[in-house]
Amino acid sequence: MAPTRGYHSYRGRGSTGKKVLAIVLGVILVAAGAFLLLQNRYVVYDENGNAHWELPFGKNKDDGGTPMPDDVVIVREEPQRPQLTELHAQLLPENALRRDAQTVLSQHPDALVIDVKLRDGTVTYQTSVDGGQYVTVGDESSLENLRTLLQSDRWTVARISALADHAYAKARRDETALRREDGGLWYDYDSMCWLDPNKPETQQYLADLCAECASLGFDEILLDQFTYPTVGRLDRLQTGDVEKTAVLAALTVRLREAIPKTTALSIELHSDPVADTDKSGLTLELVTGSFDRIYLDTADLPLATLQGELPADYDQTVRFVPLVKQAAASGSYLQTN
Repeated sequence: MAPTRGYHSYRGRGSTGKKVLAIVLGVILVAAGAFLLLQNRYVVYDENGNAHWELPFGKNKDDGGTPMPDDVVIVREEPQRPQLTELHAQLLPENALRRDAQTVLSQHPDALVIDVKLRDGTVTYQTSVDGGQYVTVGDESSLENLRTLLQSDRWTVARISALADHAYAKARRDETALRREDGGLWYDYDSMCWLDPNKPETQQYLADLCAECASLGFDEILLDQFTYPTVGRLDRLQTGDVEKTAVLAALTVRLREAIPKTTALSIELHSDPVADTDKSGLTLELVTGSFDRIYLDTADLPLATLQGELPADYDQTVRFVPLVKQAAASGSYLQTN
């Protein structure tokens, strides 16, 4: 009988030991999993690569809640925005991309504004966007010249005739064009057709073009003719019950999302965003709040008129760019000759 008692006694001790070991291993696994979870969620790294805990509790919390420990470093990422400075720029000739890039750089020492899409619909470089097959585009050498210009140390601006686009509107009239009340194509006084900003294909084409320009290396996208028409037989223009300002605001968001946050998005004005809102769809709030800079064609709208309408806290030195014939003595400007 003794061996039997010994056997049962030994077996009991072994079973208890295994249970204890299993519990210990379980606790270790749970602790390891919790550590990994907390590490993934609450460990942050500073600019020197040092790791710090960022916990949701502690004694130094700055929002009035439970304080955080003294040794916790709170890391907050500032939203990325374009780094804008005072702009002294020259508008290159429309044929600039057909010329030797080094010659262009030697003749234009300031920031460069390059027409990449013209009012007739021409894209001046060799584009790869869907829709380029409907318009005239530049050849391979134009793209190589553009790349050379963009590789310089100059601030570069892609100027796009956004909604005034004769070729694309005619080629894709059912999908993109503004129409007359009788259903025909609407023409402005220059016999040019316009894109309808409320149509999906228009929005996609412009978003793709802006995205491509940003990917090529442009620092800033300048939208010219980003407006409903303000001159021409507007009584024949079919817009229905559309809310023009809402349409342009939505398109602005779409284009902003198509480019990096560090790429500036700007607008060129030819009409008063206060007096002409019913025709253009633009408002002062839209142009000052949604665009990084406002360029102004002073041949169409007096400089003093818009300057007097801008908010008091609007940085006119950096964000307001009049188009001028001669370089200005101070402030930003775009020289057009």
